[in-house]
Amino acid sequence: YKYNPGEDTLEPLSTYIRPPLLTQEERKKWQEGLTQLMKGAAGDKKRKKSISYRAFDENKPQFTRFYDVKEDIPIPPDSPLLVSLDDTLLKEKGGLLTNMAVPLCITGRPFSVLEIGGLHPFQFRWANLQLLTRLAEVIAPFLFQERFLREIEGMARLVFESPAKLQTKFDKICKHLAELFACFAATIWLMDEDRETRFVCCGCYNRDQIRGRIARREIYYEEYQEDSYSARLVREEGDWLQMTLEKIEKENPNWPEQKLHRRDLITHGFKHLLIFPIKGQKEKVLGTVSLYSKREEHFSEDCLPMIKFI
Repeated sequence: YKYNPGEDTLEPLSTYIRPPLLTQEERKKWQEGLTQLMKGAAGDKKRKKSISYRAFDENKPQFTRFYDVKEDIPIPPDSPLLVSLDDTLLKEKGGLLTNMAVPLCITGRPFSVLEIGGLHPFQFRWANLQLLTRLAEVIAPFLFQERFLREIEGMARLVFESPAKLQTKFDKICKHLAELFACFAATIWLMDEDRETRFVCCGCYNRDQIRGRIARREIYYEEYQEDSYSARLVREEGDWLQMTLEKIEKENPNWPEQKLHRRDLITHGFKHLLIFPIKGQKEKVLGTVSLYSKREEHFSEDCLPMIKFI
């Protein structure tokens, strides 16, 4: 599965069913049903029942050695499976399953999930899960490289080839950035040509999910200099600045509400904010990029080469 950060869903990227379990037409219907099943499972009620979502959200391997679909009995007890009772394979095999799922990670952050399922109880052993985990470590860099090149190519095409309006380009670049870093939202802030102490939001992805509070908001650096983390990043000429939103809330509850719409972000489940500068000639800062994440993991310093390249 690939992770869609904008919808916070896992989408089937590639599937394989050992023949001759399904005909070609049945396989097509099964794949369509899987897409809908995963989309419907993204909500809080069903999400924890899906082994793939558990692997992604908890960032660790998951194993269901046995699951009786009809009786809803999993082994281990806290490892249920989310399945469709209309599934052709389940009807034919009596609804007994076994599954393994492991996250595919880069710099410690998951961006995809690898799942393997069987139709015989206790078909897999713990040693199989260890092997699948090792396999995930091997193939993750190759899959991420493909993802990285695809998003970079998309941004390059927008810059050099697209006839779209500048605002549209900025918004689409933000979408590519969110996809690349597997984060929920992204914004681009550019320096005002007439006033270098002011940055204006010129691009945004997933604006509706954060109630439009980001859109077109201006940051005045001569105001709240001690409180503006973006200002601090520019002033200290750093490569990036990362912060935990709940930590900011606890340490400085009187932090100006207009700065980074902090409480809105926390209310909607955002946990981390990463800001990095866009630099031009002679290392002059032209703007900043902000990435908004709902995951528990911080952005790793291993991301720095990728950030500088972008």
